[in-house]
Amino acid sequence: MGDEIADEQARVVLVEFENTMLLVTYNPQGGFTKESLGLREAWETKFKVYLASVSQQARAKAKPLIWGGDFNVNPMRSDWSERAFDKIRSKVKVGELPAGCREQDAKSYREMLQAMNGVNVAEHFGIAQKRTCYQNEWYFDKNYGQRLDHVVINREALSASAPQSQASMFYNSSEQAERALQIIAHFGSSLAVPDRKLHQNRHQKPESQ
Repeated sequence: MGDEIADEQARVVLVEFENTMLLVTYNPQGGFTKESLGLREAWETKFKVYLASVSQQARAKAKPLIWGGDFNVNPMRSDWSERAFDKIRSKVKVGELPAGCREQDAKSYREMLQAMNGVNVAEHFGIAQKRTCYQNEWYFDKNYGQRLDHVVINREALSASAPQSQASMFYNSSEQAERALQIIAHFGSSLAVPDRKLHQNRHQKPESQ
């Protein structure tokens, strides 16, 4: 990101390929104190500037920009369950929402999309109801989770049918571009879904439901 303090955390990776640019981030969760939440806000402010810069680079090179990772934000109320926070409930102040569920978090996320001129592909293809982060398989079965993991692509690449659009230059046809975006959306909707074999016999059903 070009910021000494932010870069020490190694939360951002940008890879440029011949025909596309891939940005992967692990955004700060924010913790539970005023100080730690302030650090999250400061990081996000710097990242928006960086994201706008990367977006300009991609646009200048006529390359699709794909941004994915753990954004640590639930953009909509339907993205998270109260039970998703069983383990940390005691750390969250009464009457307050956990970081990632607050309106200011959703607002900051929307500002990031605006900085990139981006679209969340899971939402674009109507599969945003799928949550991606669970404590274990039992919570997964109950859908007690959050939708923290996302894939975003710039709007230029979505305009697959537009003449000389980035997507039509990157793919042989608008159908291929649409299919590629569907694959990206599916990947984004399952980034953190537990592997059943991995979790088998490792987690027991909680005593209290």
